[in-house]
Parts: sequence; C-alpha cells; structure tokens
Amino acid sequence: VGCGVALLPRFLVEEELADGKLIIPWPHALPSRDAYYLAYPEHAAEVPKIRVFVEWMLEQLDQPTPQ
Repeated sequence: VGCGVALLPRFLVEEELADGKLIIPWPHALPSRDAYYLAYPEHAAEVPKIRVFVEWMLEQLDQPTPQ
C-alpha cells in the first residue's frame, strides 16, 4: 500500500526502485532545470538532523548522474 507520490530525479531513488521499495506509477517525465531547493526555518540550520541531511544532499549532488 502506497503512502504518497514524489516528483524527484530518478538517480535519487535508483536503489529503492531496484529493491522494489518504490515504483514509478506512470511513464510521464517532467523536465528539470537541474535545480534543487531545500527550505527550512533559519533557526533549524543548526539542528543536527537538518545539518546531516543537507550535507548528504550536497554529497549526492556531487555524484555523476547515471545515464
């Protein structure tokens, strides 16, 4: 049973797709301008979970995109 829908680049979920944890519910693709935005309250910038997530996202973006 699904819990929602996300629109995001495939490279971020390749492992989950391969494991069957996620599915692609329809074949439509959305064009991307290669931009990502992460919004959180300014006071949350020092919250360890937020910092770790931001660092992880930046590391992921440094990875070459699979073709």
